[in-house]
Amino acid sequence: MRAVFEKINAQDEASFGVRGIDQVSFDAPWHFHPECELTFIREGSGERFVGDSMQPFVAGDLILLGAGLPHFWRSSKSESEGGSRAVVVHFSEDFLGGKMNGAVEFAGIREMLGRARQGLCFSSDEKLSREIGARLADLMDESGLNRLLILLEILGELTDGSDSASRLSSSHHVPLRDHKAGQRINRAYDYVYDNLSGGISLDAVARVAGMSPAAFSRYFKRMTGRNLSHFIGELRISQACKQLRESDLGISEVAYEVGFGSLSNFNRLFKELKGVSPREWRGDLHG
Repeated sequence: MRAVFEKINAQDEASFGVRGIDQVSFDAPWHFHPECELTFIREGSGERFVGDSMQPFVAGDLILLGAGLPHFWRSSKSESEGGSRAVVVHFSEDFLGGKMNGAVEFAGIREMLGRARQGLCFSSDEKLSREIGARLADLMDESGLNRLLILLEILGELTDGSDSASRLSSSHHVPLRDHKAGQRINRAYDYVYDNLSGGISLDAVARVAGMSPAAFSRYFKRMTGRNLSHFIGELRISQACKQLRESDLGISEVAYEVGFGSLSNFNRLFKELKGVSPREWRGDLHG
């Protein structure tokens, strides 16, 4: 149950790559690559998986991932959504090359990229995220030396604001990486998403992943830091938050819509994960 290796194609031998993503949903599998990745979400929402972290993402999120960190973004399925758009920059830790990598002027950037091996989220600083997001969008239209200078300025600004950035994957997590395949975990994730509103058993997910229930349970816990039932519960609560935020469905309707067979179980787990009841959480959204 390992992540898929992804080869990032160089852009005309440039020192780094930048591209815009504009599609119905983010659909890259659970993967990793030796390059660092800076992602700004321009449009879309869903769940973000980084190492053993699972969190919701929304438009405006700004994430820096260090080299080799497995990850993927899974868009929510909603006919009312306009799509998923992002700007993504890939660069190696030594993209500056030569003595510049050891220069004292770049010590802060090197230290930040080291911490980014667990993933860094800058979204709590909305002003910084918005400004960097705009700069990244402009970066797609730049070329030559000016393009490189803008990236260095962006990394410098992120370094200055990195004290407020939250780490994503836990410090004790050891990523499972494989250069050949990660089909098992991707099949398991797809099955859970497709059946989230109904019953999901360990035996069924393990069968889809091509493993025995016991072996799958051990690997899943090692990779995600949680057992399957806890993962499913977190995912259902994440989906419930989206429903509470974007629909007029009642609390009980939302609970059953995301797969809870008991309203009391839904309320209990929601408060355990969010610190407030579903009703209080929805009320806080509207002040």
